[in-house]
Parts: sequence; structure tokens; C-alpha cells
Amino acid sequence: MANLKIQSNVELGFPEDFTDEKCSHSRFFPSKVGGKPSWLALSDIPTPDQIACSDCNNPTIFFAQIYAPIETNDDAFHRTIFVFICKNKSCTNQDVKIFRSQLAHLNQFYPSDPPDINEDNFKIDDLIQLCSVCGGSGPLKCAKCKAISYCSKAHQAIDWKKQHKQECTTLSKYNSTLASDEVLFKELEIVMETEEIPDENEEKTEEEKLAEYEQLVKDGKAGTLSDVKDEELLECAKGIEEDKVFEKFKKRIVHYPDQIIRYERNGVPLRISDAQLPEIPRCEYCNSERQFEFQIVPQILYELKEDSVDFGTLDVYTCSKSCSIKDNPITYKNEYILAS
Repeated sequence: MANLKIQSNVELGFPEDFTDEKCSHSRFFPSKVGGKPSWLALSDIPTPDQIACSDCNNPTIFFAQIYAPIETNDDAFHRTIFVFICKNKSCTNQDVKIFRSQLAHLNQFYPSDPPDINEDNFKIDDLIQLCSVCGGSGPLKCAKCKAISYCSKAHQAIDWKKQHKQECTTLSKYNSTLASDEVLFKELEIVMETEEIPDENEEKTEEEKLAEYEQLVKDGKAGTLSDVKDEELLECAKGIEEDKVFEKFKKRIVHYPDQIIRYERNGVPLRISDAQLPEIPRCEYCNSERQFEFQIVPQILYELKEDSVDFGTLDVYTCSKSCSIKDNPITYKNEYILAS
């Protein structure tokens, strides 16, 4: 049987372990899930108030970031979209925050030459004060040692119980690893590749697809969307009824069952239901229309072994102009996300 495939306009993101921990640092401009955010612009990062959940007021936690420069925009030579999400299960609606940061090729933070992984003289803590637990803005300090910073009393309390109480007077600087492990999502690199879909005339039979599904399950590679157990998939999709739109979603996803990101700037998200879409708000900084940029699919929750959050898809919309600090001095601009 021929395996003719057609290249789509979608870039797919797949999770992998970092080959070198340094590659997750800001100066390597990573796309990644979990861990602490690798901030792009190293000034005026979002404040704790900006990141706080609008429901429970706890800090939202860094979930993912996508490095997405725009070749035709000199002001977006470096450009990253950051996603934060509330992990509080008791929230009526788990809040999701989106921030966009971008820099010109020549900027105050990074050299124009590609970074050397063997050099280790780039100290982000010298430029911004970060929460020792979550990596967000850390305006608060431990009142006793004055050495450790936090974004909130909530994260300070977690760190005190987990580690800092025993080490407060003995260490001037350390990483709150035990507290971070409790708070953060698992860190994974996102590796992108172009989606290829089978020609409809060469599509595999339902029997062949089912055999592939079953093999994935046996190999332990089946996630939320690659598993044939529809009841689990429906639960992940928030109880959406089985319909033609959902069937189309599954049919497209199953070709790459371990995908966690679908990226297509100015494209169209893969719908999971036929629910009416709200009007997408215009950019609050330059009044340009927002356009779809990428989509997070629920396979990511399987990869993270995470049950503290739940969604069908997260569709990210960004300013079509990708307005820069020349248009508005805010370094990290809010963007719009649609959860389904």
C-alpha cells in the first residue's frame, strides 16, 4: 500500500527530554513545557498581580512557551509566547494567562552571535529578581536571611516548610528544589516538525488504524488522544458529545498521537466541538486584530502525568501586527486564549 503524504501548513510540537539542561535557559531561546519560565526580555517581566489567578488569587504556574520569531518583522527577531495556568482544582474556572515578548536582533540582553553552550557567564539573576520556587517575578524576600526571593507568601510558605526553614541561616543563596518540584510542571523540550497527512485516496483502512492504536497502547505510547478508549478522551474534552467535529479532530490527531502543540500562525485551530466561538478581542495595545497562532492539545497532560488541570484544547490568539515596544513600552504583552 502506498504511503503518499501531503505536507500541511501546521508545525507540530513533540515533547522530549533536554539533551543538556543548559539548553532550557533563556539565552538558547527554547520552546518547552514546564519547569521555570525561560524569560525572553530580561526586564519588566509580568508582576505577581498580573500572573495571579483571577479566581483564587494564587500564582498561576508556568505551563509552556513557544519560541516563534517572525522573519518579516525586524522587531520580532526573537519572539516567545508564554502560557501560565492555575493548578488549583477548586477554582470554578482555572485561569490561563498568555504573554508575548519580543526583541530585535540587536538588543540589550543577548549578543547577536549564536550562544555557545560551553560558556556559562550569562547570569539571569543579575538582571531580574526571580521567585526561588516558580521562577516568576520575586519582589518579596525572606525577612530573616534577606537572600531568597519569592513571588508570593504562598510560595514562601511552601518553601519554608519544604526546605528553607532548615537552611535559612546557613545558606546565602540556593535553589528551592523541593518546593519547586511540588509546584512546577515537569520540564520537557518542545521539538517542532512539519505535519504530513495521508492523501485521502491512500488513507489506511479502519482495521489498519485500529491495529496501530492497539500497538501504541501495548507499547505504552498511547496518550489521551491516541487511546481507543473514547470515554477517557471524552472526559479529557470536558464531556463533549461525540459528533462529526470531534471525529474530525480525532482523525487528524491520530496520525501523530504524541503531538502536544499545533502551530500555524494566521491559520485555523483544529476544532474539538461545534460550539459557537466568541468574538476574539482586538489587541489592547495597538487595536490590531488578533489571529490564531497555536493550539495546545490534551496529549500534553498525559505526557506530564498531570491531573491538576483539565481542558479540551487551548487556542492562542496573538496580535496580527505583533506590535513591539516601539508601539507600546510594555515588555510582556497580554494575548488571548480560548479554552474548550
